[in-house]
Amino acid sequence: MRDITLQVRESEYLLFLQFLRTLQYVKVKEVEPANTEPSSQLHRLQQLLQQQTKPLFQNIADPIVWQKQQRDEWA
Repeated sequence: MRDITLQVRESEYLLFLQFLRTLQYVKVKEVEPANTEPSSQLHRLQQLLQQQTKPLFQNIADPIVWQKQQRDEWA
């Protein structure tokens, strides 16, 4: 089986996809494009944050004490 990559204008995409699905010998597999649009970057960032093992923000009771601890850790 061979794969073909097509670039179709957004305005014609749904109609073209509908046509392809009518063909018995064509299998349609939709893949998200790997582009650098801000929305895709935001989506990628959200995925990375969900996979993060440490919490992004900690519950810090006293920010000044916490900041001193962080600074003293490197001293």
